[in-house]
Formats: sequence, C-alpha cells, structure tokens
Amino acid sequence: MSDLASALDMALSTATRTVDKLIVKQLVDRRRLDEDRRVVKVRFSKRGREIHRFVVSAQRRTAGTMLAKLTSQERQEFLRLLGIVVG
Repeated sequence: MSDLASALDMALSTATRTVDKLIVKQLVDRRRLDEDRRVVKVRFSKRGREIHRFVVSAQRRTAGTMLAKLTSQERQEFLRLLGIVVG
C-alpha cells in the first residue's frame, strides 16, 4: 500500500481509505502475499477492469476528436509541449 500511496502522492491512510471504498464498490480486490504477509496487492476487479476500459476508450475518442482539429504540424508541436509539461 505504501508504494500505491507514494505513486498517488497521498498519505498511506488516505490510500487505504480510498482502496477500502473501491472494494465496497467492487472496483478493486486487495490481497496479501502468502510469502510476505506485509505486502498488500491491489488490482482491478472484473467490474473495475470493465469500467477502466470504458473510461480509457472514451478518453481516446475525445483526444482523437480534439487532435483531429489540428494540422499535423500543430499536433507535433502540441505533443512536444505536452512532453515538456508532463516531464
């Protein structure tokens, strides 16, 4: 959980509460590793994966629609600048 909290830039307690809420909504599963009970793995549930695929697909369509309005040169410049911002 500490790796997840760090990746999300949030306190461990906040990450734990968030995962607890996602479990109640049946969006993720949490389990401990048999070989090291201190390690907690969190992964999408079947329902969570379906929703994730839907959201990613919608984002791609939206991005495609927006980028289609740009010329090839403008798209290249946009991606260059986005690379700077995102790092």
